[in-house]
Amino acid sequence: MFILWKQKQNADLTTKNLELEIENWIRSKTNTDIAFNSNQSVEFLRKLGILLPDDPTRPNRLQVIPFKKTISILPKTSRTLSEKTEEWDLIEGYDKKYFELDWKTVLNEDKLLNKDGWH
Repeated sequence: MFILWKQKQNADLTTKNLELEIENWIRSKTNTDIAFNSNQSVEFLRKLGILLPDDPTRPNRLQVIPFKKTISILPKTSRTLSEKTEEWDLIEGYDKKYFELDWKTVLNEDKLLNKDGWH
């Protein structure tokens, strides 16, 4: 999105400029200094076909395809975020939603156990 935004402003965006912009954004949001390397990100966007090949008239300038075409290229999510959260809750043991007990039932079972001499 950032590359597309810069492209619409007719600004030349290189990998070095992209790295600086990302580092500045992270610094402004988290007050943390990082050294961002965009090589993997740029290569990934090229493999997906989102980042256009280098233009010989403007070397090292990053250009992307239009946003509507990008959406059709991006992988589709097969499940909703809530479904994934529920799955992770089960894996992590936060499954109270599925196994909540009614306290009246627990107390009744306790009375039955005491009545029959299990305690």
